[in-house]
Amino acid sequence: VVFGPSLYLKLRGEKPFDMFKGKDAKATLMIYMMGSDLESEGKNATTELNEIINSGVDLEKVNVVVYLGGSSKWHNNYAFNDKNAIFELNVDGFVTVNVLPSASMGESETLTEFLKYGYENYPANDFALIMWGDGNGPVIGYGRDALYENDGLTLQEMEKALEASPFKDDNKLEWVGFDACLMASAEVAQIWSKHAEYMVASQETILDFGWDYSFLKYLGVSETTVVLDEIASLYTIACNEYFSQNGYVGRDATLSCIDLSFADELNESLNALFNSVLKNVETDYNEMAKYRVKTRSFGRVSTTFEYDLVDIYDMAEQLLQKYPVEAKVLQLVVEEMVITNENNSDDCCGLSLYYPFFNKSYFEESWGQAYADLGVFSDYQAYLEKYTETWLQNDKLNSILSVGAPSVSVGNKYTLQLTEEQNLTFASAKYYVLSKDGEDLYTPIFSGSTVENDNGTLIADFDGNVIYAKNNYNKYIVPVVREHDTVGNITRYSVYGSVTDQRYRENPLDESVYNSQDCRYYLSLNTLTNKINISGLLPYSENSYSRAQDVNLSSWTSYAFPKESQLKIARNANGVISGISDWQELQSSGAYDMPIGDGLEFVYEPLTSGEYYIVFEILDTQGNKYCSEMLTITQTHQWENESVVPQEIEVEWTTGEECKLLSSNNVDVYITTTDVNGKTKYTFKFVNNNSYPIHIDSTGAVLNSQILDSGAFSSYVYIPANSNVVYTDGLRFGISSSSVRFLESVSFTMTIRNADNRTALVYNQPITVKFSQATQIR
Repeated sequence: VVFGPSLYLKLRGEKPFDMFKGKDAKATLMIYMMGSDLESEGKNATTELNEIINSGVDLEKVNVVVYLGGSSKWHNNYAFNDKNAIFELNVDGFVTVNVLPSASMGESETLTEFLKYGYENYPANDFALIMWGDGNGPVIGYGRDALYENDGLTLQEMEKALEASPFKDDNKLEWVGFDACLMASAEVAQIWSKHAEYMVASQETILDFGWDYSFLKYLGVSETTVVLDEIASLYTIACNEYFSQNGYVGRDATLSCIDLSFADELNESLNALFNSVLKNVETDYNEMAKYRVKTRSFGRVSTTFEYDLVDIYDMAEQLLQKYPVEAKVLQLVVEEMVITNENNSDDCCGLSLYYPFFNKSYFEESWGQAYADLGVFSDYQAYLEKYTETWLQNDKLNSILSVGAPSVSVGNKYTLQLTEEQNLTFASAKYYVLSKDGEDLYTPIFSGSTVENDNGTLIADFDGNVIYAKNNYNKYIVPVVREHDTVGNITRYSVYGSVTDQRYRENPLDESVYNSQDCRYYLSLNTLTNKINISGLLPYSENSYSRAQDVNLSSWTSYAFPKESQLKIARNANGVISGISDWQELQSSGAYDMPIGDGLEFVYEPLTSGEYYIVFEILDTQGNKYCSEMLTITQTHQWENESVVPQEIEVEWTTGEECKLLSSNNVDVYITTTDVNGKTKYTFKFVNNNSYPIHIDSTGAVLNSQILDSGAFSSYVYIPANSNVVYTDGLRFGISSSSVRFLESVSFTMTIRNADNRTALVYNQPITVKFSQATQIR
């Protein structure tokens, strides 16, 4: 029997369903599922619950109990939208066993209550816990309760919940899993090591569909390490299948299994390394900061946000030459601690560490204190205290008096000579390609981080190519592109834009048919082959979080790529050009519209002709940015991009007769004459033999091979399915061209689209109509 919420509320007592209490089992799996907008907007939690129901789990050997809450809307018939509840899995699905007063799932007491309930009511040899929802790393924590202002659990709150639970000392959880983003960190492992034997989590973001819960068929049957290995393996297989189906390449997917019994060794080895680094941090600060910048980071590409999470093994690798013994010991401990490490990218050891550098504002506002309050890794904390004292100063930037302009070296390489002081505080650099729009006004076209520092000479690996968006008809646009990182020979970018629903209707002013959603494309550029792959298309908003579902293009008709804003150069008090983000942003000049039906790819190709400049942006060891002066880009291989132009249609028309202009895809177009209010007008006749409506764009008119009249034709003609329409407005060429009295020929282009999905049936077809004799314009 499955009791729904309405029936349950008629019953008295807090625990009326004693008949559903769990049996003695080999394993009890508790799932803490904080729904948030992952459920209300994406149905992700309900999808995972259905996976669990159909997982093949042996309910004779395993108890599965789920705590549901934190979402304003559930897409199943048993969860509550306004309160929390506990559910048990039986052969008929999930049944309600306890309805609870509304409370934030981001409070430690709520988690403790669930852990106690599972332990007391579902006895088993082993207990496991899955924390399902959003994750934001060790400093921010886990989860967002949408009913309580997105309240989540910090690590301190998790620790408090666990200390008050039965799972501590000699009664640990067998394993804890985070089906949530960015939680595979040393800090999380340290906190949970007192309460669980193993941990499963991801260094990177988790894809919106989450884990593959078919692993549950191994629970209660196989050894723990086998179960954990299956979790990681099945998730990786699911990710690879998803990437393959969507044509995505270069998208990170990670999941690791961590043996928490090595937590003490991790603590000792990390502290030992940074105890040595601490002794030299004041003199070696610049060197340490440079090592930090080179270390593999997580979250910055998948979320375009700086979490300052680094790979702990790669961090030790950066320090290996200077501290060979301590760094190697830490690496060996990590190798033993991470028992399974599924990933598809370089420098992912399976365990991360918070190491501040890029996100200075959040550290100053709250993260610095929050991390200190964790109380983990005492010597590392002492190092961070000394390190951040220098990091938070601005004296290095203030001492920069000038930066020269780049120059072009042999082989068309762009170089910049640093002063001795600039080289001492140099952390990294990127170059920007700018289009000049006026005095001190520039539009960023492209950026790259492949900049080498050769003993104080910066060398930009810019080959004259930039990123374009291109459709099937070779229409090129320059989208707004942001670079995020380079790993090996792969540089990752995001392209901002929106998808829109502009399905044409008979009334084009009907606002109800226009919808849009902001999004971002993720791109991976292989710098060896110059090939760009799409890694994903995710929704975007200022308040977006790490775990999101890819945009489904079948719901939309067009892309709208905003044009990059013009920027006015900003200089500091010493006259040095500030970092690009500090330049004054002027109003952008609109957006490029590209129908989805015309196809889309991103290409890395040479600059079109124009006036372009290159500038180096330097990042110093305190996280400050400043720029070089400008240098004109000299390219010998510039080209003009050209759209595919069909062969021109030429017809000779005897006025007064009906003349066919084109016939394509069950659409016929004629030029003819018609009487409108007693006047004879030149006009079009459209015959649409398709089962869907079409939309006609006719643009421009060249009269007598010389005069352009851009207002000659209306830009909107809607033709219903299976119909003939005469465009009664007439062809109004000549209205703004009073010098033309007699018409000999008219030329224009015509595009015909499926009005439902904007697929092009005819694209930019040039047509010229020659009159059999000069005709007076009417």
